[in-house]
Amino acid sequence: AWRLTVIADFACPTPEFAQMDELSWIHLNSWEELSNVLADQARQSPAEWLWCGGAGIQLEPVFINLVVESISRHPEWRFVYTDEDAAGLRQDQEHWSRPLFKPDANLDLLRSSGYIGHAVLVHRALWENLPVAELRPGLLLNYAAALRCFEQFGEAAIGHIDEIVFHQPEAASVDWPAFGRDALPLLSGHLQRQNLAATINAGPLPGTFQVNYRLTQTPLVSIIIPTRNHLDLIQACLGSLLAKTRYPHFEVLIIDNRSDEPDVLDYLQQQSRQDVRVRVIPYPHEYNYSAINNHAARLARGEFLLLLNNDTVILDHDWLETLVAIGLRPDVGAVGCRLIYPNRSIQHAGVIVGLGGVADHIGIGLPMETPGYMGRARLSQNFSAVTAACLLVRQQVFFDVGGFDERDFAVLFNDVDFCLKLGERGYRIVWSPSVTLIHHGSSTLQADVDPTRLMRTRREQLALMEKWRIRLIRDPAYNRHLSLRYRNWRLDHAMGASWHPEFDPLPRVVALPCDNAGVGHYRTAGPVNALTRLGRMRSLLLPDGQKPHRFMPEPIELNRIQAHVLLLQNAFADWQLTALEVYAQLSPNLFKVFGLDDLVFALPPQNPARQHLGKGIKARLRRGLALCDRAVVTSEPIAEALRGMIADVRVMPNYLDRSRWTDLPIPRREHRKPRVGWAGGIHHAGDLALLQPVIEATAIEVDWIFMGLCLDEAKPYVAEIHSGVSFDAYPAALAALDLDLAVAPLELNRFNRAKSNLRLLEYGVLGWPVICTDILPYQNAPVTRLPNNPNIWIQAIRRYVNDPEASKAAGRELQNWVLNHWMLDQHLDEWLNVLLPDALLVPDQAFGTPHSSLVPMETP
Repeated sequence: AWRLTVIADFACPTPEFAQMDELSWIHLNSWEELSNVLADQARQSPAEWLWCGGAGIQLEPVFINLVVESISRHPEWRFVYTDEDAAGLRQDQEHWSRPLFKPDANLDLLRSSGYIGHAVLVHRALWENLPVAELRPGLLLNYAAALRCFEQFGEAAIGHIDEIVFHQPEAASVDWPAFGRDALPLLSGHLQRQNLAATINAGPLPGTFQVNYRLTQTPLVSIIIPTRNHLDLIQACLGSLLAKTRYPHFEVLIIDNRSDEPDVLDYLQQQSRQDVRVRVIPYPHEYNYSAINNHAARLARGEFLLLLNNDTVILDHDWLETLVAIGLRPDVGAVGCRLIYPNRSIQHAGVIVGLGGVADHIGIGLPMETPGYMGRARLSQNFSAVTAACLLVRQQVFFDVGGFDERDFAVLFNDVDFCLKLGERGYRIVWSPSVTLIHHGSSTLQADVDPTRLMRTRREQLALMEKWRIRLIRDPAYNRHLSLRYRNWRLDHAMGASWHPEFDPLPRVVALPCDNAGVGHYRTAGPVNALTRLGRMRSLLLPDGQKPHRFMPEPIELNRIQAHVLLLQNAFADWQLTALEVYAQLSPNLFKVFGLDDLVFALPPQNPARQHLGKGIKARLRRGLALCDRAVVTSEPIAEALRGMIADVRVMPNYLDRSRWTDLPIPRREHRKPRVGWAGGIHHAGDLALLQPVIEATAIEVDWIFMGLCLDEAKPYVAEIHSGVSFDAYPAALAALDLDLAVAPLELNRFNRAKSNLRLLEYGVLGWPVICTDILPYQNAPVTRLPNNPNIWIQAIRRYVNDPEASKAAGRELQNWVLNHWMLDQHLDEWLNVLLPDALLVPDQAFGTPHSSLVPMETP
């Protein structure tokens, strides 16, 4: 259900346009006709939605489906824009650049720039109300339609699809100065139709605008400054305010919270005597920023309140009149400004809710002249919140929403909570860089040495996350593709989920491997990636649990991508346990799976992992399990040991990835002696010690080959020692050892009895026969199991090397056993079953195997 009309200044060069009903071609005699032709085509078209773009634009195949699905969910939309980037060719390869991840509908940003870009659709009801003169294809048409949509249908009618499904030609460049010149009358007309008195100047960046709202009245403004001691701060703040404020009608309320420095008390008393506009109000109670401001607001006489920190410095004479002129708009709830540090770098360019897991300032540390992403550090715009270090609000509106929350946000996030309450009432929060103040940044708070401060901070963070969870997940002033862990409009590849959470029906699994070696692959990356490749789930693998890039996602990040499952491997470090406790409180619907591959609280004394894990490992493991919904382990002895710590324990053995372990180049060269070998890591020192008398007794008859660890006492008897390699290189390196016989000794202890048979699988898939310790994990395999008696091992090795044909047959038997029963692709249903909660699984009626109960969305 689509039609394409091409309008060109040349005749149609291809017969398809005459042969297909979906295509039509209009030959213009003059480009001056274009606006009228567009109007005529829209009137004649049966389409409900129209899109107009220039030649060279590429649309992703999903474009129409995604648009139709989105607008069907939002019947109120009359104008829709998408994210976009530029596409071109480099070295014959398609290349993408300049991604624009846009905010949702943002009126003040629209009045500052054409941020909506090239990728827009216009509903017929809106298109028919566009004057013919405004039908100039490209940014101007889109800009005019967006302004008209705000006027005629309201902000709810403007939709944003946060996907890059639209590519501009990389070679195409926008003439931004020309856009600024041509769009200025459109913006001017919009403001007039909105009955807003304002002048428009060229903005700080090409193609941008600075709207200067006129001060139509001068209501009394009560400037509230909480303070305690710090003469240098309050003196600079109040002195600059009184000297540089041109606005004629204000009072200053200094709320003194128990200052006890004589020079501060003398200064405050002196100021209140010298200037009738200054009142000093004692606040003798414990520091509570919210209570202090609420108390001052009740005593204020002004129609407007201006909350101001005592560590700010006024720079420009028109600062207050600029803020008041914006605040007089009936749609505005609060106005904030740009704050900079004394070194002229940005301290506040708006607050993004969800940033840092809770809420934080965007653009911190940028030089104040830096444009920021899409120019947003220099342009007036709407945010979900601004800081109360400088915040203007009507007194009546302040009390209508209950002021600041004195109980849950006594010190931190009170301004964020307050602004979100304003937004809930339909008010806009405006941030304007037209006003710039110096802000030293929490100077008073930093002097507070209260030992409970960190506990209070965390409590108030959790309170904000709990109260505003839905709003924190998606800040309309941001974009879901931009990082919540960095404060500079940055893509975050670590949390870059490949799915659109609203439209993807598959189960979504976020997994944290414990390392990037074998354990991390076999127990996490391997099965998760295999299930993802087959379309059984969507997955996001986090950086493994090794430093320096490791992290646990914030609940807001997991909620933002709508993860169903969090798979954590060996998650018993303090930083992981702390995060699990937060998930339990704030993400109760997240299904948490704890992966464990070893009996970590039964490590042998000489195992170096004991030092790595530290003391109290069993208590930390118990704590982690108690915070998860299910444990997935490699063996039944581990499962038995965990029963009582967690109710749901599933056993999932290790399996080999076929693509990694088959079709390897196995040398099979002729050697002077039979080659007997072992491969493993440093934690096997106790196991290798069992082999020492065996090695010494057989060193003349065979060549001993070691890879990874080799004990010093064995080295004089060993033919080859190979260094350990990365996991990706490991299968080929192991195959290159070209063994005739592999050995797998294990000490008889509780830890080893709980291990998996992985060593046998790796040897066996290469076709090597195996001699191993007779221990639980190695039972039921076609190998030679022996007691840990050196004489018996020596005899067995001699039997194998003296009968090469029988040895090869044993290797083939073991290889077939591995290939027939122990390959990962044979057990993916089982892996899916242990990873997903039972609620997401339904029995397959045809095969009786579990699969996802989420069904794919039909193509719209």
